[in-house]
Amino acid sequence: MNGKYGLLDRNGKWAFQPEHEDIHIGAKNMWYAMDNDKWGVIGANGQFVIPMEYKLSLIHISEPTRLR
Repeated sequence: MNGKYGLLDRNGKWAFQPEHEDIHIGAKNMWYAMDNDKWGVIGANGQFVIPMEYKLSLIHISEPTRLR
C-alpha cells in the first residue's frame, strides 16, 4: 500500500499497518522490518523488540550451522 508493507492476520485485518519499506518473516512469531536502510525486529504484539537502528540484519536460518 503506497509502496509500504504491513502484515494481515488470518482474518484479513491489519496486524501491522503498512508503514515499512520492507518486511521479512523471522523466527518464533517475529518479523524483520526495514525503513531508511535500518532494520529492527517486530514481536507478535506489533511492538519492536529490537529497535530500528541497525544497518544489517541477520536473517533466520532454519537449519543451524554447525562448526567443526
